[in-house]
Amino acid sequence: MYVFLHRIRIAFYKCITKKFSGDFIRKIEKFPKVVFEIEKIDDLGKKLKVICLAEIKKDAEKKIEKNLLNRAKYLALEVLICYTKPISYGEKKEKISEMLRVIKKVAPDSEYERLVSDLLNF
Repeated sequence: MYVFLHRIRIAFYKCITKKFSGDFIRKIEKFPKVVFEIEKIDDLGKKLKVICLAEIKKDAEKKIEKNLLNRAKYLALEVLICYTKPISYGEKKEKISEMLRVIKKVAPDSEYERLVSDLLNF
C-alpha cells in the first residue's frame, strides 16, 4: 500500500507543480510562486484524501515588489508621452489622473508618484 500511495504522492505533486509553474507564472507578473507539500494521504477505500500545505517562497515577494515598481516606472513614462501629445487639456488631465491612481496603488510614496503628481499640477 505504501508504494501505491508514494506513486500517487509523486504524480499529484508533479501535477500541481506543473499547473503552477512555467508559462502560467510568467504570464502573470504578480502571481507568487507557490510550493505544495503533501502533508497527509488518507486511504478511504475507493477515495483518497490528499491534504496539501501551500507555502509562498520568500524570494518571490521581492520579485513581486520589483514588478510593481517597474509597472509604475512604465506608467510614469507613459504619462510623459501623454503630456506631450497634442490633445485637449481635459482629456490629458483625465488620462494622467487615471495613471496616477494606478501608480499610487502599485508604488505609493515613490518617485514615480511624485513625478506624475507634479506633472498633473503643472
